[in-house]
Amino acid sequence: MAASTESETRVALFQSIGLNEQKARETLKNQDVTRLLETNINEARKFLPQENQITKPIGNLLYALATKSKQQIHHLHKYLIKYICEEKIKNDLQLTAAIQYLLTNPKEPIDQKALEENAGIGVTVTPEEIERTIEEIIKQNKTNLLEQRYDFPIGTLLGEARKRLPWADGKAVKAEMDVQLLDLLGPNDPSTKTTTQKQNTAKPSTTKAKPAAAAAANNDVQENGETHSYSDLSGEALNFHKPGENYKTEGYIMTPKTMDLLKEHLKKTGGKVYIKIFIQAPLKNRS
Repeated sequence: MAASTESETRVALFQSIGLNEQKARETLKNQDVTRLLETNINEARKFLPQENQITKPIGNLLYALATKSKQQIHHLHKYLIKYICEEKIKNDLQLTAAIQYLLTNPKEPIDQKALEENAGIGVTVTPEEIERTIEEIIKQNKTNLLEQRYDFPIGTLLGEARKRLPWADGKAVKAEMDVQLLDLLGPNDPSTKTTTQKQNTAKPSTTKAKPAAAAAANNDVQENGETHSYSDLSGEALNFHKPGENYKTEGYIMTPKTMDLLKEHLKKTGGKVYIKIFIQAPLKNRS
C-alpha cells in the first residue's frame, strides 16, 4: 500500500511539470530515470520563486536531461538546471550541446563561459531572424527551385539554415521553410512534374542478391545469413568512442584521477586505437 501511494505521488509530481499521465507512469518503470527526474525537479525548485513556475517547456527539458545525460556528469546537472530555469537553455539542441560539453569537461570548476559559448546558452533566435534567413536561402536557390520544384533536395536548404542559425529551434526553421516553399512553388502536386522528371522516376532495382560464393570471392563476411563487406565492418568502428574518451561511455565510473590517467594513456599509445577483427574461414565442402 505504501509503495502504491509513493508511486501515485511521483506520478502527480511528474504530471505537475507537464508530463501526461501515461508518460509519467511509463517513466516509473525506469528506476534510474525516475530518481534522476525527481532530483532534477527538486533542484529546479531551488532556482524558482514558486513551485508552480516549472512550466511545461522547463519540465520537458528537465525530463530530457534525466533521459539523455550520463552518470559521469550527474553531479554537474545543477549548472544546466539553473540555465533551464533561467530560460537560457530553451531547446533540446542547446541542452544536448551542453551535455556533450560537460562530458568532455567533467571536472569542476566548470568554465561556464566556455560552456555557454559551446552550447549557445543565452542565445535567442527570433522568428524574424528565422524568416529573414530562410528568405535569403530560398532567394539564392530560386532558379533551381522553380526548375526542379519539390524534386530539389530540400534537405540542403535546411542544412544551410542550420549552419547559419545553429541555435534556432529546428521545428520553427522547418515550419518557416515549408511556408515559404509553398508560397513560391504552390502545393506539392505530382501531376505538375515535367515529362523529363516523370521519365527519370526511379525504376525497380534489378540487382540480385550477391551469392555466397561471390561474397567469399570478394572477401565479404557472412553473418547470420547476411553479407557484410569489410568496409561495413570498419564502419562499425565509428560507433566507438574516440581515443582517451572512455569516460564518455555509459556507466563509466569517474575518479579524481581519471582524466590524468587517460592523458597518460594517450601519451603511451600515441592517441591510436588498434582493432583486431577475427574472421572464421568457411568450411570446405568435404563431399
